[in-house]
Order: sequence, then structure tokens, then C-alpha cells
Amino acid sequence: MEKVFDVSIASDIIHGRNNLGSNKELSNITEYDVINLVKDYINKFGQPQNHAGMLIWQKEGNTYSISAYKKGLPFDPMTII
Repeated sequence: MEKVFDVSIASDIIHGRNNLGSNKELSNITEYDVINLVKDYINKFGQPQNHAGMLIWQKEGNTYSISAYKKGLPFDPMTII
């Protein structure tokens, strides 16, 4: 399977004065990897809100998001789930 996807993952977790959020970039991953990543987040946090292909989850005051790119262009991962 061709490795053509790049994914940005972000979390915004604030507890009191502590910001425990993070950002992570995954480069050159396969469609299978993207599917598994999104399914994992769905299992943990439920169905996401889809804003122009950016998937957003909110749970217990925390926010998680996934943005995917295929060959450098924005890609809606829900089209392959």
C-alpha cells in the first residue's frame, strides 16, 4: 500500500493552570494506518465532528483533533472509514 498520507494530531487538555496538550505529526503513512488511527479515536472518544475534513472530538472538557493530507492536499479521512 502506497504511503501518501500525512496526519496532524492535536490535543488541548487543560486541568487548572496546567496545559497538557500536545501536537504530533505523522508522515508518509498508509491509508490503512489512517483508518486505524481514526477508528482508535472513535473507540476512545465517540463520533467526531467533521469540519471540512478536520475531525474534532470533545470529551470531559478536552479537545482532540486529526487533520489528514494526501499527497500534500487536505483529505477528509471519514471518506475511507
